[in-house]
Amino acid sequence: MLCNKCREFLPPHMVFASEKGEYICAYCKTGKNVITLEDDNGNAKKIEKQEAIGKYKEFMGNVIRNPELKKVLVKDEKIKL
Repeated sequence: MLCNKCREFLPPHMVFASEKGEYICAYCKTGKNVITLEDDNGNAKKIEKQEAIGKYKEFMGNVIRNPELKKVLVKDEKIKL
């Protein structure tokens, strides 16, 4: 999702809706360059903003290179279930 403050794309779990209806990332919200994420097992991991942006760009690149997903995302075709 796009953070309306820094204009960077970050994973949806790192972006929150503000009271004004805008989206703001955890980094802009806290004013920090490093945040701590916790996985399902309670393990904490620190991640820098640029690392998170890079990993999300890589993930989205892999998604768009998948031929079936690309058809759905680019041509607005319906997924057959």
